[in-house]
Amino acid sequence: MKIKIIDFSQKKFLTFENLVFNSNFYMSPSKNLYENFIKTTKHDWEKAALKELQGKTLDSLFYNYRSDLNMPPIIFPENPIQKIKPILWKSILGTEPGIFFNNKVSFGKKTIEELVKLSVKKFKFQKSSENNHLCLTLKEHFPSCDWLIENQNEIKQAGSDSIKYYLLKSNQKDSINQIIEMIKNGIDLLKQTRSENRTIIAEKICFSRTINDNYLYEIALGRAQRIVWRNLLKSYENTQPLPPLFTSVLNISDLNDPFLIEASTKILSASIGGSDQVYFEIQNMNIHPHLNHLVHIFNILKLESGIGEVIDPVAGSYYLDELTAKISHLIWEHLKT
Repeated sequence: MKIKIIDFSQKKFLTFENLVFNSNFYMSPSKNLYENFIKTTKHDWEKAALKELQGKTLDSLFYNYRSDLNMPPIIFPENPIQKIKPILWKSILGTEPGIFFNNKVSFGKKTIEELVKLSVKKFKFQKSSENNHLCLTLKEHFPSCDWLIENQNEIKQAGSDSIKYYLLKSNQKDSINQIIEMIKNGIDLLKQTRSENRTIIAEKICFSRTINDNYLYEIALGRAQRIVWRNLLKSYENTQPLPPLFTSVLNISDLNDPFLIEASTKILSASIGGSDQVYFEIQNMNIHPHLNHLVHIFNILKLESGIGEVIDPVAGSYYLDELTAKISHLIWEHLKT
């Protein structure tokens, strides 16, 4: 028995045998599938926005991050400043958690055991004779962890005199000014060592910055910081510079429920922005029993969000790419002056 199939385009009957050899009309994808869709332009979006604003201008929707940095409400990929390639320049794939005890420390070995079980392997202490002694003791009990001592502009391994990282920090309140000051200090450090015929490997520099409250702003700040520093190293005739360590610090004074929500967004923004490490800075010793809550949040975000598997998860976002580019150019202009 032969199967008859109607080809409506040809208005005739085809046998099954013919269909096998002449099936171009059947199940073939259209080459112009979207030809009937009207392409939306930036002007179309602006027109729709103005209608909703009922007399207000588009300028009223500009978001001002600071006096010299604002973002328009409508961003299209037609702007060449937005074309930023994925940022592959990182020391560590993903972000690692750490604990920074910025005070005199008094706690038992059990606290560290709980944190180590939650995959925390980095512990940093403010330099003091008591902290140094405690750090060496804990190093004996937990040799697989990284035990660090911070003193002004240096970070050393516990029990070692050699510098592991040259620490760059800033007390500036404005985030961009923090980055500018740190980069200037980094340039001075490289110049000083060159004049003294000493060699400081650029990847031994650690940038440490407090996490900003604004979620999208923090992501763009982290990306811009890496772009500017890489370009600076290239200008020093280092064609293939290795990345330094970019650290974000989350200051903890209380662990109530609202803070845990705030901490979640800050951890996520720092990770997406490219931080190699997020340190929880502890000043109040009463918080120690609750540290595991923060570490649990960190691990959930890292393991279940998938951001630890992607180098630059926001690459291609028109808004974040343009914001990153604007911050990078702003920092660069300040450095040139």
